[in-house]
Amino acid sequence: MIQPFTNQVSCGTRKDFYRIFSPNGTKTCFANSGKVAIGGNLSASVLCPGANRGQIYYLYQSKYYYSTLRGPFPVGSYDTCFDFGTTVIAKRVHIV
Repeated sequence: MIQPFTNQVSCGTRKDFYRIFSPNGTKTCFANSGKVAIGGNLSASVLCPGANRGQIYYLYQSKYYYSTLRGPFPVGSYDTCFDFGTTVIAKRVHIV
């Protein structure tokens, strides 16, 4: 059975993707159910699930954590975002 996998996509102006914002406002977007490892160090300060239910696995002060599983949000509420209050390093994205 073939299952779709989460992949990084071009954000453009879409707000329905699972979006990760860095402290400087750069956004990285993901789509489709599954899990994907993020290469390198993706600084993250804000998560916006959009039309997805998902979470990230992240590094903070030398320890790894899962963010709270959140979303999806209805059309018109895709700007609902969650701020870490600090900068973390995103390592994986999981979209359910």
